[in-house]
Amino acid sequence: MAREKRESGSRRRRWPWVLLGLGVLFFVLVALAVLARPMADVKPEAEAAKAELERAQDAIEAQDVKTAETHVALARQHVDRASDLVNGFGGDVWRWVPVAGGGVKDVRHLVAALDHATSMAEIGTQVYPELMQSDDLVQGKRIDLDKLDGILADLELAGTHLRAASDDLAEVKGNTPFVGDAVADARDEASARIDPLRSTYDEAEPVLEALPDVLGQDQESKYLVAIMNPAEQRYSGGATLTLVPLMFDKGNIEFGDTVTNEDIVADGRGRIGWPKVVGNPFHRKGKARLVSATFSPYWTQSGEELLRAWKVRFDEDYEGVIAVDLVALARLMNLTGPVQAEGVGELNAGNLVKVLAGSYDKYASEEQRREINRAVVPAFREKLFQGGKFFEKFQVLARAAKGRHFALYFRDTRLQTAFQHRHLSGDLSGTDHDYLGVFSQNTNFSKADYWQARTVDSDVKLKTDGSAEVTVKITVDNDSPPFTPPWAHGAVAPDSEDPGWGYFTRYNGSAVALFMPRGAELQGAVDVDGEPWDPVVRQVLDRPYIYRNVTLEPQASTVITVKYRVPDAAVVDGSSLLYHLDIDQQGMVTKQKYTVTLHVPEGYGPTATPEGWKLVNGRTLRFSSGDSDESKRLEVDLARL
Repeated sequence: MAREKRESGSRRRRWPWVLLGLGVLFFVLVALAVLARPMADVKPEAEAAKAELERAQDAIEAQDVKTAETHVALARQHVDRASDLVNGFGGDVWRWVPVAGGGVKDVRHLVAALDHATSMAEIGTQVYPELMQSDDLVQGKRIDLDKLDGILADLELAGTHLRAASDDLAEVKGNTPFVGDAVADARDEASARIDPLRSTYDEAEPVLEALPDVLGQDQESKYLVAIMNPAEQRYSGGATLTLVPLMFDKGNIEFGDTVTNEDIVADGRGRIGWPKVVGNPFHRKGKARLVSATFSPYWTQSGEELLRAWKVRFDEDYEGVIAVDLVALARLMNLTGPVQAEGVGELNAGNLVKVLAGSYDKYASEEQRREINRAVVPAFREKLFQGGKFFEKFQVLARAAKGRHFALYFRDTRLQTAFQHRHLSGDLSGTDHDYLGVFSQNTNFSKADYWQARTVDSDVKLKTDGSAEVTVKITVDNDSPPFTPPWAHGAVAPDSEDPGWGYFTRYNGSAVALFMPRGAELQGAVDVDGEPWDPVVRQVLDRPYIYRNVTLEPQASTVITVKYRVPDAAVVDGSSLLYHLDIDQQGMVTKQKYTVTLHVPEGYGPTATPEGWKLVNGRTLRFSSGDSDESKRLEVDLARL
């Protein structure tokens, strides 16, 4: 009995402490609830800021900078309020509370990312008019390097905010009970916008840093501009039938005298020899024409070969090559409008390629053809350096580079690496996985590549070990009209015969090449129009290739079918396969069309249908290039079922 009394008394003595503890806990909970009240206002402020930034983006796309500035200013007000709320005393206390504290930390990172995004928008509204609407960055023969430096500094600051926003989003865990899913969704939505921007900036940053040196900020920079004519193809692109020196010196722009292919051969020095670029199997031994310098599909080889040939022919050294074809120039005219060319008339986006590449048979004399080729340089000079919109013009050329209509080569390794990183170097993909590149090279000095059309079908049977059996079918069509000699004045002369070569022929002579994946092994003979053919497999920079010489009369075609095994088409990771395919295009007048059919191994299926692919059935996917002529990097993620 005494023991029971002692225990009862002990319990009675503990009750005050328990009540006091409950009271303290209640007080703490009430205090935390009071402190959390401002936290509840963070979400609407953040959502309001996001909405204002979206309105600002719409305004910028409409080129309404004033309205964009207003929306960005409103976004800044909402972001600052959200930041004050989440980083105030209440947030400092709540972040130490078990479980709930993780949510506070996540929200702080989300608001910080939004803060950085708003700072980027503020910089953007300042820089946009200078880049996109100002006409005084580039005027005639001068670049305002001081203004350019200011723009580059602003872009660098925007890049700093961009990376900080990306880093903040990476810190968001999204695993707090009750609110974790919502936080994770907000993080993923923000990352979907920020990550592509960061990737683009990371690619562009070396180019931005190199730009002042390219433009001769400290010393003169000298380049050779090569205008490529897609009516006569090389593996690198159109033949470089028109060339002109270009110099940048402390903001001053100067073009040298235009040189055409006719000028080069006019004085009896049409064939010369120059030192070979190591590793270039396309270098012609002995003497060759300067237009033969760009046979390699890699501009790091073709550009250097061209500079060496130019040095031998004209005794002039240059630091790089700017290669641009007529298709890219026409796209510039889409942006800037037409020009008047002496002896040719108006050149515009719709007629440029046809007039300068598809009308050789209208001009019987060599002098007339020379004037056609000369007309392209003033058009290039005016469209690139006059009329403002300098940044938009660079965007047009960057997109053209994806179709190999534009390329840059620099002898300076730092500059070359910078532009290579931005995919502007004109080299083939360096992938070690599946690869597809079909190119043709003119062999009969004709301009019939203007009418050449190609379709490429790749059928890929993927294996569980990551290898693949690939069948590539190449169809080449010569869609040229009948032969019309220039002396017939538009009518076919009854006794005229197509010479089969030269300016006026409609015959299309080509070395059609297939560049294959590294390590590819041919499976049996190649089929050419139903006949077997045993090709020699050659290598350029570790990429195997084969080629077949064909000559197609008007409206004729040829079909080449190649089967090979790819050892590393996909990466094997446990129960998953990641298929990689890089496709390189050739800059042509008629866009080359690709179709890729991927057969998935039995027991596997795609985790999702990738963008651009169609699910034919459960184990077959198909990709088509459609109307795009851009080079592609494709991936398909497969998992064991």
